[in-house]
Amino acid sequence: MAAPSDVAPHDVPTERNSTERDPTERDPTDRMLGWTGLGVAAFAFLIGLFAASLIGVMWVAARGLDPAEAQGDLGFSIATSVGLWVGFVVLPLLWSRRHGGPARLFGLRARWVDLPLGLAVGLGSTAVAALASSLVLDAGQQDDLESKARTTVDRASGPVAAVVLVIVLCVLTPIAEEVFFRGLLFQSLHRVAGLAVSVIGAGAVFGLVHFDPAPVPAVVVAMQLGLLALFGAALCLLVHRTGRLAASIVAHAAFNAVTVITLLLQ
Repeated sequence: MAAPSDVAPHDVPTERNSTERDPTERDPTDRMLGWTGLGVAAFAFLIGLFAASLIGVMWVAARGLDPAEAQGDLGFSIATSVGLWVGFVVLPLLWSRRHGGPARLFGLRARWVDLPLGLAVGLGSTAVAALASSLVLDAGQQDDLESKARTTVDRASGPVAAVVLVIVLCVLTPIAEEVFFRGLLFQSLHRVAGLAVSVIGAGAVFGLVHFDPAPVPAVVVAMQLGLLALFGAALCLLVHRTGRLAASIVAHAAFNAVTVITLLLQ
């Protein structure tokens, strides 16, 4: 009978630490994101569009507005935004609660460093966008580039409406869009196609969703799509680097705030 010291290490039965993850075992978030997450994103996007259209129609009917008046009505803009948030936020959060929660699945959590990091990315992106547009576009084309934002801001008549507009565009909208575009769409696409494709793809989708189809010169269209897609891609990289949504929410809020507050002051 061999002495205990003569027993080879590999012959000694060991108990696996319950906190260790088997390297061959897939992360549960990989199983829920990927193709499943992309399917949820597509469904949530369609539901958001449907809810926005339905609530918009109900608002117009209740207020007795014609289509032209609705485009200049702040209440109509907020009502349709609420409809989009049903798809962008409510459905993904409800789905995530059954699969580990939004903090684990989407990275919806924060650390103190996310505030300065997000501000740096948001303000830096604003400066880059302003520099690029000033180098490529003339004054008239820059006005065309800002037309959608200016139309939105012009809906706010009075200080109360201005405060409401700032809250909607600079607080609620960044949270909703980051949960959907970076929390659900980008991270699901990342599991399927890798980092490079997911950053480019999610950034392009972000740009297309925010694209203004108004008749403008082709160079303005290209600039608008390019800047929005690049900003969306930068936010994707920020989420990938930090593993959290907080920094991208702050960056998105800062980016919107510069435009909104500047136009309100004008």
